[in-house]
Amino acid sequence: METRYQYVIVGLFVMLLGAAAVGISLWLAFGDISQEYRTYRVYMTESVSGLYVDAPVSYRGVVVGKVRGIRLDPNDPQRVELTIDLKPETPVSRDTVATLRVQGLTGIASIELSGGGPESPRLEAQPGEEYPVIRAGPSLFKRLDTAVSELLLNLNNVSKDFHALMSPENRVNLSRTLAHLEALTDSLSQQRNEIAQGLGHAARAFEALADA
Repeated sequence: METRYQYVIVGLFVMLLGAAAVGISLWLAFGDISQEYRTYRVYMTESVSGLYVDAPVSYRGVVVGKVRGIRLDPNDPQRVELTIDLKPETPVSRDTVATLRVQGLTGIASIELSGGGPESPRLEAQPGEEYPVIRAGPSLFKRLDTAVSELLLNLNNVSKDFHALMSPENRVNLSRTLAHLEALTDSLSQQRNEIAQGLGHAARAFEALADA
């Protein structure tokens, strides 16, 4: 009898654990259904690799929403269309910018919002738009890629200018200029006594004029 009672207790305990697990799963899956959101669109021209549906959307580091949808723009396949849901209190203005933020070596991406001052007018959907469109800004990797490309281009231009400067014709002209400078230096060295005497005569003449 005591053994059967223990089995009943264990069975009830297992059932309670199962019910709790199901409840937690349902809460995690549907706990934010009652949360109201405002929907926006973002169009990006760079790769959104690492971004996924339900990825967090942050404003100054605070999570304010999530990514609802990711697809190619039907009107321009060179762009990626992102649909994001934000909490109503999120300050989204005309100067708000959305950028892709990649977390370290994991490659997991999220959306970061910036801008949107208190005096800026709130962003509204324009005629023909289903949702208001937040302007996209370049990610850190995109800015670094652009900076490296510009640096390489500048180095290439400097290399071309150096090779042009060191062309055979320019080397001949440079050699002639150096030869003329050397000849002028030798001439001045040979005439330094005459130059010194002339300067001495000029100094004495100025002194005589000053005493007169």
